[in-house]
Order: sequence, then structure tokens, then C-alpha cells
Amino acid sequence: MKIAVIGWGSLIWNRRDLKIAEDWITGGGPTLPIEFSRVSKDCRLTLVIDHVNGVEVKTRYAISSFSNLHDAIENLRIREDAESSKPIGYINLRNGQNRAKGAAGAETIRAWARDAQVEAVIWSDFQPNFKEQTECEFSVDNGVRYLLNLPRRARENAFDYIRKAPEEVDTPLRRKLSEWRLI
Repeated sequence: MKIAVIGWGSLIWNRRDLKIAEDWITGGGPTLPIEFSRVSKDCRLTLVIDHVNGVEVKTRYAISSFSNLHDAIENLRIREDAESSKPIGYINLRNGQNRAKGAAGAETIRAWARDAQVEAVIWSDFQPNFKEQTECEFSVDNGVRYLLNLPRRARENAFDYIRKAPEEVDTPLRRKLSEWRLI
């Protein structure tokens, strides 16, 4: 089975244990609504599919080194340090099974997979959680305020993550931080 892994964030520059057959194909993945609207365990704002605040980003993809979908999902779960495979989205074009948080995003990915001639697709499907973590709605101003109020080391780590994001990930939050010369 030919399995594509979709990436738009740290998977690109820090694969760790993610096993892919070749390097990432820039601009070859589906276009998805992406934003830095998830507060991670270490307080960074990380990139997720965000159907409310995200902007259309042409993602990257690579072919997994695994030909078994379960093994590819488990490999991505380990790379993402997820407790379970629930936040790993997938679409199996062979049998129609899928797990995706947003139906619109799943249809976009399914159509892309058909065109890319892969039999399955996996991706990190963590949800935006800014409001749950900060008790504020996500906005560019609230995101900037959140980052500026982090302790120095956490703030530097958060800015470093945003700096390293692929250049095609041109979100409103990233533009504002760049305008203010914070990244």
C-alpha cells in the first residue's frame, strides 16, 4: 500500500523517528486551513488544521516507509508523542475507512489522495485548543499577547517553532510577529 504522510509544521524540519521513503515534496500536498492555534504541552503555539481561523496553506507530503496503514499510523503517533492514535487522521482509499476531525478537510484530503495516486493518507489531526488553554478566543492579537506573556525560555522556544515553519505557512499570526520583528 502506498501511504502519503501530510505535513505543514515540525514534521518537516524535525522528523525524529518518522520513517519516510524520500524527502518532503514542497507544495505537493493538499491545501488546508492552517494556523498556530494549538497550545502544546511546552506552551508553544503549534500548527493545526483550523477550520475557523486557519488560512489556506499548500501542504507538503512524503511517502511513508511503511506499506501497512496501521504501522504508518503508529509511527506517526510515536513521532507526535501522542498517547493514542486518536489524533492521527487517516483515509484508506482501498476500503473507504477514515478518521478525521473535519468532514470538509477529509474530503479535500480524499480528493488530493486520488489525484496523487496514493492508497492511503495520514496526518497529525490535533485540534485547535487555544480557548480551552487560555480562556480566550483565538485571534492574532490574543495569540501575540499569549506569546509575549510566556516566561522567557518558553517564549524563545515558541518563537523558534514559528520561525522554523515552512515559508509557505504564511498565517496572519506569523505575519504579525514578523511585522513586529519578534521572529
